[in-house]
Amino acid sequence: MSNPQAEDGHVDIANEVMDALCRIRIPGEARQILDFIIRKTWGWKKKEDAIPLSQFEKGTGLKKTHVLKAVYKLQEMNLIITQKGNGIVRYGINKDYDSWKPLPKKVTEKVRVSTLKPFCYICGFEDAVERHHIIPRNEGGSNKISNIVSLCPNCHTLSHRGKYDRDMLFLKKVTVESITQKGNVIEENSKKPLPKTVPSKDTTKDTTKDKSIGTGAPVPCPHQEIIALYHEILPELNRVVEWTEGRQSFLRTRWKEKKERQSLDWWRGYFRLVSESDFLTGKAKGFKADLEWLVRPSNFIKVIEGRYKNNGVGPPNQPPAAESDADRRLRETREDYERRKNRALENTGGG
Repeated sequence: MSNPQAEDGHVDIANEVMDALCRIRIPGEARQILDFIIRKTWGWKKKEDAIPLSQFEKGTGLKKTHVLKAVYKLQEMNLIITQKGNGIVRYGINKDYDSWKPLPKKVTEKVRVSTLKPFCYICGFEDAVERHHIIPRNEGGSNKISNIVSLCPNCHTLSHRGKYDRDMLFLKKVTVESITQKGNVIEENSKKPLPKTVPSKDTTKDTTKDKSIGTGAPVPCPHQEIIALYHEILPELNRVVEWTEGRQSFLRTRWKEKKERQSLDWWRGYFRLVSESDFLTGKAKGFKADLEWLVRPSNFIKVIEGRYKNNGVGPPNQPPAAESDADRRLRETREDYERRKNRALENTGGG
């Protein structure tokens, strides 16, 4: 039976700091990382310490991606101080508890679920629809809905024959599903943060909630979730250690530029597109991209346009090659889906 004694070693924490920790809500994994940093710093009478990720993994039992997400969460809440130099990150506790940023409370809100009749995501045919795995099961593709797209028998056959590649199918899925969210039935089952603004008085409606909720207000950019996707899908690229305000501005702008980009599925597809480029992943020319490079405006557009695909396209600033058959099909499909979008919005009452 364990029988720890204070004289065998203990951590000195000021009562004020301990009281402040009792008052602030910290997610479970973030709290584990915070406790580990306290143990490695104040537990050894130090203000800060260089802690490699391997120590976090061993000390908390969390995987590396979970450790990084927890560290980013603590940085957002201003609970810890990080300093990077010579490839080493030093961690310390921010004792100024008045500057800590608590998480917003949660409130049950209404979300939309599709009630549209299934249709082919390529041609719009509705009478017969089949399920197609974007990444085949025999190549490790999952059976989850994120890897499945609806196709008619004809388009399904053409996809297996290679007419429609994975990038186009994934882009189709994200684009179509972002469009068909409008005008769908509403169900209560999701959680959103309470609004920061005070709702205005309205004698005819419920005044306990902000009127912007559920009305198509802009979705805040989930920086940490996108960074976690980047680390998951592109482990060979440089990892993000500090996400500065300048870098946040680049990503936030790319997120807000188009409605279809305000989805983690869209960014998962973007990073998969990057992972298939030998040039961007450092397998050719000695260049290797990172997340900041990938979200800078000029680079971002070139990646989207397929300038770095493994089809003879060279490094940045090289003139683009003539439009390939695949690019032409993708362009024609996008135009087709603009028409499909208008029909879907008209049928569902969307504006």
